[in-house]
Amino acid sequence: MTSLFFVMLVLYVLTVAILKSKEEGYINDALKYQKIQTIERALQELNGTYFRYDENNKRFRLGVDVNFKPNRADMSELDARTRNGLLEAGKVLFRKIKNVAKENPDVSYMVVVEGNAQRANDNWQSSFGRQNGYELSYRRALALVDFWKQNGINFDQFKNCEVLIVGSGHFGKSRDPRNENANRRFTIQITSKVGKSL
Repeated sequence: MTSLFFVMLVLYVLTVAILKSKEEGYINDALKYQKIQTIERALQELNGTYFRYDENNKRFRLGVDVNFKPNRADMSELDARTRNGLLEAGKVLFRKIKNVAKENPDVSYMVVVEGNAQRANDNWQSSFGRQNGYELSYRRALALVDFWKQNGINFDQFKNCEVLIVGSGHFGKSRDPRNENANRRFTIQITSKVGKSL
């Protein structure tokens, strides 16, 4: 009987220890989630003149109406008003990331700059057309990031921020299915990841 009591006592102590460690994990996860929610609310303030939040796809569309020439990705071919708008949008984004990163140094940020390409005729469905669309949209995103860097907007200076340059070609979730001309734009996605320890 004494051995049975001892076994039950050991099992009870083990169960309490396991539940205590799981409780600490749940509390830590809840704190991380709250922090990410706070950061996401702060990033929502980007919504305005230069950025529009796409609720369906959980990302920002650059509010500046960019209209590259077909099959082109040269920023110098855009009119001065568009380039100025893109520059101001970059400054707004840079300031927001700088403030949020300063307030949350234990959080890593990823800024995804996505270029898009307009579908024209049926060429976009061919193998060559798909490849060309991906390359063109990538070159557009790269041109925007390079344009920002040339004007002193360099996200690389933040140790906890990484910029990804991507092209979604003739596809991607941020497309405007009603107006193909509008698909020569950029989409910005910002994600945050809280480190293992708060």
